[in-house]
Amino acid sequence: MRLPVDRTSGFGGTLLLNLNLGSVGLPPNFDFEGRRWVAKIEHHVTLLGSAHKSQLMQSCVGDKDTKQRQIAQAVAEAKQGIVFTVEPYPEVRLVTKDYPGKGLRTSIVLMCRAFGSDNFYRSLQAKINQDLGVIPHHITLYTADDPESRQGIGINSLSDLEQLSRIIGMNDLPPSVRESILKLTS
Repeated sequence: MRLPVDRTSGFGGTLLLNLNLGSVGLPPNFDFEGRRWVAKIEHHVTLLGSAHKSQLMQSCVGDKDTKQRQIAQAVAEAKQGIVFTVEPYPEVRLVTKDYPGKGLRTSIVLMCRAFGSDNFYRSLQAKINQDLGVIPHHITLYTADDPESRQGIGINSLSDLEQLSRIIGMNDLPPSVRESILKLTS
């Protein structure tokens, strides 16, 4: 199922495709692999994350404020006229990352395709004359029920995806979670 993007948001070199998954009926929480999982309140697909922000800042000239204005203009121009949609597919992953001094963050994500992103990346890269690389598109559905995990995990490359995550079998998930995910992917 292709999902419409409600709106885009971001600041200073980040870009999110915001989604409304309210009609899917994701269970608010569940137990899995000895942990309590809590549904995220907001859902998005990241097109430009923190790693991109650093690259973009390096590609601009001037002080921090000038660079942020240049980036905001380049991103606005690159996304202009593009209708983004998101199509989840039935690959669910458990993602874990240790943030030194902060702790372990854990989340459950649903992989997806972000239609329109190829045109966006091409346009932006032409404007800044730099290859940014593509983030593996995903929607974070659940985080572990602890304050650190609610901060989210940056998956900035295919290498990150391979190193930080593992596939969860759909049949390993509780039936109510599996049914909700299948609604998104059918």
